[in-house]
Amino acid sequence: GVDAKLVTLAKIMDAKICTTDFNLAQSAALQGIAILNVHSLIHAVKSVIFTGEEMSVRLVKEGKEPDQAVAYMEDGTMIVVSDARALIGQTVRVTVNSVLNTQAGKMIFAKLMS
Repeated sequence: GVDAKLVTLAKIMDAKICTTDFNLAQSAALQGIAILNVHSLIHAVKSVIFTGEEMSVRLVKEGKEPDQAVAYMEDGTMIVVSDARALIGQTVRVTVNSVLNTQAGKMIFAKLMS
């Protein structure tokens, strides 16, 4: 099939295969071909955020709780900022209170810097 053709071509060209297909990655690896897994690459370049870290964020909408505002990092990570609803539309400095890892991704909770 197509996977076998890709593996053969990669061998001939001495190329790497970049894929999200688990089966293709497995068969190519068995043939000694270097694999770049897209999901692993995304995970590797995601920014690591620590409690206590300071950053600038642009507040874009209201949060679920009173006085919360929401911002987003470049990778789509949601940042919930307490006591910031009145500042929506502005860029503010915040301090990270906590980082929550969920099935949907990472959420960051922060407070305004005083």
